[in-house]
Amino acid sequence: MNPPRFDGNFKHMINRLISLGLKREQLIGGHVSQGDFQHEAWIRKQLKAMSKKQMGLNTPIEEVTFIILDTETTGFRPDLGDEIFSIAAARIKNGEITNRYSTFINPGKTIPESVQQLTGIQDEDVSHAPFLKDEIQSLLDFIHHHIIVGYHIGHDLAFLNHFLWKTYKTKLPQSSLEMRKVLESFLPGMSFPLLDDALRYFSIECTNRHQAESDVFAMCELWQKIFAIIRKKNIQTLYDFYGYIR
Repeated sequence: MNPPRFDGNFKHMINRLISLGLKREQLIGGHVSQGDFQHEAWIRKQLKAMSKKQMGLNTPIEEVTFIILDTETTGFRPDLGDEIFSIAAARIKNGEITNRYSTFINPGKTIPESVQQLTGIQDEDVSHAPFLKDEIQSLLDFIHHHIIVGYHIGHDLAFLNHFLWKTYKTKLPQSSLEMRKVLESFLPGMSFPLLDDALRYFSIECTNRHQAESDVFAMCELWQKIFAIIRKKNIQTLYDFYGYIR
C-alpha cells in the first residue's frame, strides 16, 4: 500500500505536533485527520480576524455590540480538570437583545452532586450534548469580535481560554468587561459582590438561577438598566464609556 500523501501545510502541522511530543505513527496512523487540522486552522483564522476587528474607541456607544456571557462548570479550576457543561450568551446592542445562544456541553466527566443540586442540571442532561471542541466554532461565530460582558466574567474566560490554549495554543483576543465593576462605577458608594445583589437592587427576577441561559437573560435585563444610566449621563462613545468606568 502506498503511504498517504499530504500537502505542504499538512506536513508542517505534522512536524509541529511531533515537536510537541506526539509520535509520527499516532498522527499518520489515523488518530489525527486532516480534518482536525483544517478545524484548527479555521479556529486560528477566526481568532486572528477577531483580533483585527476590535471596536474603535470613537465608536458611538449605541453602535457597540456587547456579548453577555455565562458558563456553568464542574468546579473552579480548569487547570485541575474542571470542565464547562453549559454555555449561554446574548448579543445586546443599544440596550436591545439582537440574538441569543445556548447549549449544554458534554464535560466528559460526572458533574459533582453539589453542582447538580445548585444548577438543577443532571448528568443525563449533558450526556448527548456536543463536546466543547465540536461546539467552539459555533460559539466563536456568535461572539465574533464583540466586547464580552459578564458577572465574575474572569471565571468564564479562564475556562474558555484554558481550553483554547490547551487545544489550539491561542486565546480569545477581544476585550471583556466585569459587570460588577461597571455597575459600581455608575452607582458610586454601592457594592454588588454577587449577581444576586445586583438583581435584587433592580428587582430583576431570575428563574432557574445558576443555569447559564437564565442567568444570561437576567444579566441582559441588568445591562439594560446600566444602559439607561449611560444614556442619562450622555456618554457618547466607547472612549467615554471606558473613561467613566476607569
